[in-house]
Amino acid sequence: MKKLLILTLFISCLTLQADNTSSNTLDSYTDEVVINNIPLSYNIEILGSNSRFVADLLDARVSIRNKDRHQHNLEYKFIWYDVGGFEMAKQYSKWKKVAIDSKDTIVLKSLAITPKIDSFKVYIRGISN
Repeated sequence: MKKLLILTLFISCLTLQADNTSSNTLDSYTDEVVINNIPLSYNIEILGSNSRFVADLLDARVSIRNKDRHQHNLEYKFIWYDVGGFEMAKQYSKWKKVAIDSKDTIVLKSLAITPKIDSFKVYIRGISN
């Protein structure tokens, strides 16, 4: 049976309220990461996030590390929001596959497609081989 783990990271370049139901929270200067899935968070550590505007487009990055001695196959997608909190460019938010080797660190990144976007969420889930 394929066991699906969903890890929710909430990242914003604006100051947002923390989710009081989250199991782990990491705050950086202007970004906030909330992990809601406990099983996957035992093996995948969120090292930090950063975002910046490049030519009026939001460039978002999240660094993750595999704490486990086994490789993990993951899927992730960025969800984009405007200043009012409305989801934008929904048709472009597709799941992307990535493998993270044992004890390795990788950066998940994406660039917004319109200048109207100023915040985002990243969803990460584990997948079976």
